[in-house]
Amino acid sequence: MNQPHVAQPQPVFQVDPFVVQTLRAVLGKKLVVETIRGSVSGDLREVKPESCRGAAS
Repeated sequence: MNQPHVAQPQPVFQVDPFVVQTLRAVLGKKLVVETIRGSVSGDLREVKPESCRGAAS
């Protein structure tokens, strides 16, 4: 009845350098980001591409 441990799939996110560069160009400005989950608007305060790797939201 002991089943071998099966690793759970982990999401993998690729960071697009163009997107990071574009977001850094609008730091401190108001913007709206639309996703399939809805939209978020406000001032962009920081860009953290490294925090997206392996993080599920």
